[in-house]
Amino acid sequence: MKLIQVVCLLALAGCANSASRPDESLRRTTRDGHASFVLPAEWTDAGKGAGKQEWQRKRGEAVVATLEVIFIPLYADYHRRAADLVEMVGKDDPEHEYEVVGAGETDVAGAPGVTVRYKMGHGSTSVTGTNLFVLTREGAVEFKIVYWMGEPAQDVEREGEAILSSVEAVEAQ
Repeated sequence: MKLIQVVCLLALAGCANSASRPDESLRRTTRDGHASFVLPAEWTDAGKGAGKQEWQRKRGEAVVATLEVIFIPLYADYHRRAADLVEMVGKDDPEHEYEVVGAGETDVAGAPGVTVRYKMGHGSTSVTGTNLFVLTREGAVEFKIVYWMGEPAQDVEREGEAILSSVEAVEAQ
């Protein structure tokens, strides 16, 4: 099952190159002792997913970040328990820490979801889906990735491969 198959995309794209100078638009602040990104307002249009390609082009230094990811399964079993979602992610990426911090949350369109906080670092952890949007919380000290799981699995796979190819192209430059 390849609903979560690319576990390095945003981290590779946003903060894998420790030698590069952080972009000023990726200002960092701290929360709970971890680095977090403050994203420009124009990246937060969840209706268009505007942040995805821009994030791939903005290179920053390697950091350890605490991210909050909201999973929005659109198929029939979207009421799956939060713990099950964390377990599903953990199977693909067992070396990182996951914690459920909220359930019954919604995205901007009102779709049901669950928020999972996890640590990432050294360009090693992220998620992908057929749509991948960036949302800022009040105070803009964290971001969320909305992972849609309602599309056919082959579409998820194709999207993941396309994003990974883009990241690899950036890395090769």
